[in-house]
Amino acid sequence: MSHAGTLTPRQKYHEGGGVVQQWTAGEAGRRRRGRDRCAGLTLPEVLITLALIAVAISGIALFRYNISRSARRTTNALTAAQLIERQLEETRAYVAANRQAHWPPASGSSTDSASGIVLEWAVGDVTDPGGRPVEFVREVRYVARWQSPRPDSVVVSSCLSRDF
Repeated sequence: MSHAGTLTPRQKYHEGGGVVQQWTAGEAGRRRRGRDRCAGLTLPEVLITLALIAVAISGIALFRYNISRSARRTTNALTAAQLIERQLEETRAYVAANRQAHWPPASGSSTDSASGIVLEWAVGDVTDPGGRPVEFVREVRYVARWQSPRPDSVVVSSCLSRDF
């Protein structure tokens, strides 16, 4: 089977049965340059890609910052609750040690040196629904405050009785 009559001057018949394209030197150069242009990215494509990567990285950084801030606030709230619980138990134990001499408990404050949390407690009277003071019962209001990075606090109110 001969294709010799149908081939253009730039085509050559391949002995294995097919036609192999051949180009002149100028056409081959243009073909290579065209292929190289298609293989790479244009400047706008690179800039858009970089912008998308920057937005994604910013989102991840913001997410990590919010998680860190939330964890810090949770840690401070937990520490404050533990300080309040410890002080409440110390006050109960102090009153229980000598019910006559240590009643009513006193108001006060302390600062936790490790966390910087300031704990204040105020002792007040408890009244019945008719507005009369309840004997041997006091309300203690605990407020734990800290700054990280903005002011925050935990407030707990509890009643103490001299007799139990």
